[in-house]
Amino acid sequence: MKRSASVFCLAFAFTLVLGVGPVSAFDCPNLYAQCQELLKIKKNEEVKKLCEQGIKLHKAGEHDDAVEKLEAALEILKKEKM
Repeated sequence: MKRSASVFCLAFAFTLVLGVGPVSAFDCPNLYAQCQELLKIKKNEEVKKLCEQGIKLHKAGEHDDAVEKLEAALEILKKEKM
């Protein structure tokens, strides 16, 4: 437990010090999973298309574009839920 907390703190500090960009390769799968969960509740073909484009971009190594697509999809779903 202490080791994982230490690793997390070290990784967080490293990110802050280096000023790594706001997007990482790890964001894409998490955003995609969120899209898929919300799509189970609210069907939307536009969102489904954006999610699929996003994960394809992630797999191609284009993480900034992938996150943009996936966040756009989530935004649409969140607005629909209200």
